Amino acid sequence: MTRPSNFAWTYPKVSGQSFNITANEWNSFTNRINEFLTYKGLSTYSFMSVSSGMDFSAIIFNQGRNKISEMISTSVPSVSSGNTLYASYFNQLVSDLNSIYITLTLTVYIPSTGDSTSQSQSRIISIANLQSVISCTVNTGSVSYSINGTDITINTSSGSAVRSYTPTGTGNTSRDTVAGGDPATLPSSVYYDYGGYTGYLYPGTAYVLSGSPAGSQECTGTWSSTFNVVNGVSDTQWPNSIYYYDGTYEGWIEIYEPSASTIDNWNAYTYATANGTSWSGNLSFDYNSTLFKPDTRIWRKDYSGTVYGATTYYYAYVVTLNYTTN
Repeated sequence: MTRPSNFAWTYPKVSGQSFNITANEWNSFTNRINEFLTYKGLSTYSFMSVSSGMDFSAIIFNQGRNKISEMISTSVPSVSSGNTLYASYFNQLVSDLNSIYITLTLTVYIPSTGDSTSQSQSRIISIANLQSVISCTVNTGSVSYSINGTDITINTSSGSAVRSYTPTGTGNTSRDTVAGGDPATLPSSVYYDYGGYTGYLYPGTAYVLSGSPAGSQECTGTWSSTFNVVNGVSDTQWPNSIYYYDGTYEGWIEIYEPSASTIDNWNAYTYATANGTSWSGNLSFDYNSTLFKPDTRIWRKDYSGTVYGATTYYYAYVVTLNYTTN
């Protein structure tokens, strides 16, 4: 409903001057009070109609004053017969009447639909015949506003998120021991940080990536050469040990005994060297030792788990605007 226009006395009411309210002025004033009562959705009142020459009684004054006080708080007191009616009373009643507006409420959603990743948001709304903003509140965070004619710019910030989204993925990596290491030394979890995703990965069962366990083996070998004995002196001496390598075991193995394949030559050799005679022939010797190899196994654990990207937060505001219009 359209608000009644403001009221003004036909003749100024000035302190110290003679009482100068005319019957037409007062009747116009009470008519305007009824218009404001209708505007506020209240029942109109049957004011006492005044005419020229009537005494302006306390009853007449209080009727106007009391109906205004039903619509807005007033500092003008009720009066009794014989009380002085000050010019300021009449001016204040008009000021109070002209201050009456219906307070309207508008719910404003920011953004207008859905939500936004921005925690600070603004929205401009237009209200026809905007007179004033009584209050502006928000459901979360803080709110401020500015007015430019009939446009209101509402600014919101610092609100709590209405929802969030965290992308997920699967991270994978592995960890290895050193050669001969203990798989129990591999970590129970691994922190993953790659491509914007982070999280802890957990291992499966350890397995051997390469190498073999520690072990021992009796290793044998043969060494052969031609020996020439002259007057009991040999030009060749067999080694006490030879180097052994089979791709897995390696090391020095010790002489064991003359080979059975050249045992006859061995007997001839020992006779010649013992009796100062001469002899020439081939001798073979067998070598035998236990060799040991270290643990060369490299253990591996494969790690996997859910990893998380950066969380995106979404914001939305509900603003309650109380305002008046002309």
